[in-house]
Amino acid sequence: SAKELIAQIQDMDAEDDLFDAKVKVLSEQIQHHVQEEEQELFPKLRQADLDLEALGEQIQQRKQQLEAGQSDELLAASRRGGAESSRASR
Repeated sequence: SAKELIAQIQDMDAEDDLFDAKVKVLSEQIQHHVQEEEQELFPKLRQADLDLEALGEQIQQRKQQLEAGQSDELLAASRRGGAESSRASR
């Protein structure tokens, strides 16, 4: 919902009637999210006895794999699209 609010705010002028209200709601959502992380999520993570550095490395490696896969898929799709357009022009 924050992303949606940000998009709405970006499409508005500061003088619009609902501009200030939307900025206030966004601010409250972000504050709530930060408090939730600091008071609930982070303490639970500390208690979980996880190797957070190793977990972070695994997440980073998986992200790189996914990004590489997406790049491969996009490249393959663009090649297919190019081949299809060249066939269509024949």
